[in-house]
Amino acid sequence: MRRFESCRGHSPRISRDGALIRADADTRRLGTVSLSLAFSRCLSLFATHLRHTHQPQGAATRRAQPWNEDGAMDEGLAALIAGGCGLIGALAAVGGAMWGARLGATKAFETALAQVAGQESAEHRYWAREQRMLTLMDAVDQLTTMDQALGAAGVKLTLGNATLPSLHEEFMASNKAFVRAVLRLGVWGPDQGQVVGQRTHDLARHVYESWVTWEAAVHSRASAEAHREEFRTRRAEFHTRWSEFLNLAARALREPEKVS
Repeated sequence: MRRFESCRGHSPRISRDGALIRADADTRRLGTVSLSLAFSRCLSLFATHLRHTHQPQGAATRRAQPWNEDGAMDEGLAALIAGGCGLIGALAAVGGAMWGARLGATKAFETALAQVAGQESAEHRYWAREQRMLTLMDAVDQLTTMDQALGAAGVKLTLGNATLPSLHEEFMASNKAFVRAVLRLGVWGPDQGQVVGQRTHDLARHVYESWVTWEAAVHSRASAEAHREEFRTRRAEFHTRWSEFLNLAARALREPEKVS
């Protein structure tokens, strides 16, 4: 019998910390590259500005001023300021990318976790339905075995012969197995199955009691006609209850989604 633990064993395992760490690592690698490029650009612009600053006297005097004669900003200084702004923008972009990647990883983890929970729930319902079907089929098989033993005993006693001890043992073994199956129906369902199963078991016990009293009458050579009629009447009642249980089991096996 397959156990539910084996079903759950196939469910995927997801680590939230692992997903977030991987997302952070990827984003940090991209951010490091972006920052390196921006910083290299700033260094290049600063070096250019220094070269322009240390040119010959005439040119140095002209370029050392942040503003030229026309009121325009020096080109090297403007480039350096632009590079600094680019570095600040790169830092902001990296921070936003890291926050966005972490948020995306969190959402992806929550979605995957919901899918896994739904899959486990479906697997559990399927496993419980399978256990119910196995239990019902076991109960029907035990009822069939009990009725066969009752029928064989009726033939023997009608002919005035005693039944074999093995026939009693066969009935009692099936009766105990049927009781266990009925108890399992209280767990797996259907709910009505346990009620009908208990009533069926009570009638089977009454038929067996009639069997025992009829056999005692045969042994004592007393009149057994009344005992035979009692046996037949109770067995007919048992068949009626058995048919009710069989119909319930058939509905549960054919339409398991509609049975609670």
